[in-house]
Amino acid sequence: AVIWVPPGESWAALAELPVAALRLSKGCLEALSEVGLTRIEQLRNLPRATLRARFGDELLRRLDQAQGTAEEVFSGQRPAETIASSHSLELPLETATGVEHHLAMLVEQVAARLSQDRLGAQEMTCRLGGSTRTVEFQVGLYRPTAQGKHLWDLVQTGLERLRLPEGILRLEVEATVTAPLTCQQQDLFSHGQLADAPRQLAHLIDRLASRLGRQNVVRPRLLADSQPEHAWQGESWLSLRGGRLAPPRPGRRPRRAATADPAAIEPPPLAYSAGQPWPLVRPLRVWPPRQVAVVSVLPDGPPRQLRWPGGTARIVRTWGPERVETGWWRGSRVRRDYYRAETDQGAWLWLFRRLEDGAWFLQGAF
Repeated sequence: AVIWVPPGESWAALAELPVAALRLSKGCLEALSEVGLTRIEQLRNLPRATLRARFGDELLRRLDQAQGTAEEVFSGQRPAETIASSHSLELPLETATGVEHHLAMLVEQVAARLSQDRLGAQEMTCRLGGSTRTVEFQVGLYRPTAQGKHLWDLVQTGLERLRLPEGILRLEVEATVTAPLTCQQQDLFSHGQLADAPRQLAHLIDRLASRLGRQNVVRPRLLADSQPEHAWQGESWLSLRGGRLAPPRPGRRPRRAATADPAAIEPPPLAYSAGQPWPLVRPLRVWPPRQVAVVSVLPDGPPRQLRWPGGTARIVRTWGPERVETGWWRGSRVRRDYYRAETDQGAWLWLFRRLEDGAWFLQGAF
């Protein structure tokens, strides 16, 4: 049956449906059931930040899709004709130069077909069939393109990281993911510098992803989480579409910040006057908590002296505390008091005391 829902009445139509109608994963449905949320109507008045913290981005994404406020692409069927080019050989190729020569020709042929159809490749797959095994590798792109030279540069970089099979008899290049090409008019007086910047950025991302792997070229995405280690996650640049981040994979944990060396901390190039508010609320550099020895006048008072890998420092000024707590549903509960501290050596640090046992940790530098 088909139900017609007038504009603005999506919530009313969804209210009495069970949460399973949102097509949620089994883990998300179990988590909702544990707290008694069984109907969509019960989710309406709950804050989005709370839903995200408790159940992840999957629930919010499905709610937005059900109301029609978020895009959801349905692929009816795979196109019958794929844009690919292949070549079979009578005599096997034994040298890398020969492989590159044939692959370059196949990439040019695929690029010509893409340009003819006004399409750009967003992912390409190369297959090399040897006498004993077949290998393949993918090349992802930040923006779709039909430029043969750019595509070949990425394929060549991916080929350098590949262990070629012996006696290659068949080569194939396929544009596995394509998108329409967009045309942008150049600015008459900027000499193309500003208008060309997005394309140059896209080429840089493509080259880095081809050499380092697409999951290793990331940018930070802020999350509504009170625990600093989980307040962001790294999203692959190649998961971006039209400048927007693609929905994160269900159940994916945030990428942790890279470990920094506290001994190498230098005073930041910022100045302030005594009695003025601290210029930054959160530090520019954050790493996983590292336990340090701290002396304070009172058991629950601010830090006065710090012993860390860089030596011993006296703390001359502090701001705080800022209480950070996580909900019971997170399993291991987090309860911390954060202090912003300035040492006599000029370093600006971010410290916290764990309330369960009074242990001190260093987590960031301004």
